[in-house]
Amino acid sequence: MIKKEFSEAEALFFQGTRAMEGGDIAGAEACFSRAVQIAPDFAEAYANLGLLLERRADAEAAEVCYRRSIELNPAYSETHLNLGALLANKKRFAEAELSYLQAIALSPDSPAGWSNLGVLYACVKRDGDAEQSNFHTHSQLPDH
Repeated sequence: MIKKEFSEAEALFFQGTRAMEGGDIAGAEACFSRAVQIAPDFAEAYANLGLLLERRADAEAAEVCYRRSIELNPAYSETHLNLGALLANKKRFAEAELSYLQAIALSPDSPAGWSNLGVLYACVKRDGDAEQSNFHTHSQLPDH
């Protein structure tokens, strides 16, 4: 990809982020969609597009975007976390567990990863594991 194309895709990404923050979901989705068309290796745009698709209940398309984002940038823990939540909602618990564990491996101090994993374990009646995850969640929270 040449620099001009990436600059255009990056500008669309930032425009999409501003639109998303401002509540313009359709505008944000259009920006992220165009950004990945221009720059098919733009992991962050795929992650944000996945989030928007998930919010409008297009779980299949969201999963494709999350997986593409992870393929392009496996080190971004937030995308693993989002994929895990999507998979848990689809009751694909073993896959969700793997996504959460990957998110935690990448960001072991993240309360969200431990919390999501604990909720998943509680859902599948793995109470000991849920309790352990809950312990990790609370140990990662700042003291008040």
